[in-house]
Amino acid sequence: MVTVPSSRMVLTVDSCTAERFDEAYLHCIKGEGLQNGFFSYAEQDVTRFLIIKDGGAFCAAWDDGVAGNATLLCDFFEPFLLGPRDLECHDAPVRLLDAMATAWQRTPDAHVSPGVIAPQIMVESMLGSGREAAIRLRRPGSLDFVLIDKSRVQEYYAAGVAPPRSDPYNALLESLGENPEEISLDIHENPEAARSEDWAPVPTDFQEGMVRFYCHTSPHLVLTLGGREVRRYPLTSGRITIGRDPVNDIMIDNLSVSRRHAIITFADGLCMIEDAGSSNGTFIEGERILAPTTLADGQEATIGKHSVRFFTRSMRRDIGASPAEAMDQTVFMRSPQFESFPQKRLPHLTLGGKSIPVEKTAFSIGSNPNCDLVVEGRGVRSRHMELKRGEGDQVFAVHTGGLLSATRVNGKKVKHAPLQSGDLLQIGSVVIRYHLRTKDSGKA
Repeated sequence: MVTVPSSRMVLTVDSCTAERFDEAYLHCIKGEGLQNGFFSYAEQDVTRFLIIKDGGAFCAAWDDGVAGNATLLCDFFEPFLLGPRDLECHDAPVRLLDAMATAWQRTPDAHVSPGVIAPQIMVESMLGSGREAAIRLRRPGSLDFVLIDKSRVQEYYAAGVAPPRSDPYNALLESLGENPEEISLDIHENPEAARSEDWAPVPTDFQEGMVRFYCHTSPHLVLTLGGREVRRYPLTSGRITIGRDPVNDIMIDNLSVSRRHAIITFADGLCMIEDAGSSNGTFIEGERILAPTTLADGQEATIGKHSVRFFTRSMRRDIGASPAEAMDQTVFMRSPQFESFPQKRLPHLTLGGKSIPVEKTAFSIGSNPNCDLVVEGRGVRSRHMELKRGEGDQVFAVHTGGLLSATRVNGKKVKHAPLQSGDLLQIGSVVIRYHLRTKDSGKA
């Protein structure tokens, strides 16, 4: 669990389920009067955060103590459907929440790597600029933030330490003097949080709770194998083809499935399925269908060894083990029609507020006009570095700029290093953030 800036602990819930989350949320908002703060829980090697502003869910993110990235709200809620989580709720001032969210949502306006410029000098420079800024002190395992209001240090939020209200400036300088070679800075001017893209007010008549509302609010299909979920697909009006041929919208690579096996039509909330002349047939409740047939909410059709289940809104997770287990037993594809639910994450770079997809297996970066990404800045070489694709989602940063230059990942010099979503790449004076993103939402 990432150590967070000290704030009032409102609530802790061990083994919090989806149902208990709603109870905990209402207790904090209604019972404790929480208006601004955050919920958090640990998941593998990251901590997930839900920012609360004005008494409601606002945005979400993950952080591993070194880097973080904004996510959709559903990415915070969905793990509760897979199992309980140890939940915490903290009260926090709006200015700290804005700083945290900005660090996750935006590429820093400036980045200072260890050993390049003394952190104290950079802070003094910001104070002299007269600008408002939030600075994240990047050190492993913690979230530390400095808030600068024009020419003064307004607040210093150190992980696990109560804010030094009387003299935050000297407290900051003292902290920066401890192992400065391990500290890097991300500087964000004019910090302000933005709502997550999937934010929506929860209707007062919605009875299934926040978790299920934010995870699944539209009709979908769920592909299963042996009772285990393989993938889910949102439904929009139109025709969806299913079969073994890769040209199908849902491709199932299994010999029991015909090249063009079945067709699903969805319009005006009605889901119809028909067999497309397959060899083994399409079945509903054990009976082979001979004409277009309606799929009711929760009903499934059997296609070879697989099943496709239709849901109008709330996607039930009681249909087996994790999707990863089913991946070993089937191969599937989909068309752009289904891109609002992730299938494969694609590497992107964020520079100057723009997102650049990395679509080549070898993607060059440098000042040369022939590079895939042309950047200009002090110390940037003609062909400074490459991003090389490995297996699956893996991408490597490769330094190609020669002995007199360096490529840094999160402040460390590298020659050939694997990347993780959220890493900061630095070539010369230019800082680029690396993300693994889905095609649909643009989130990691």
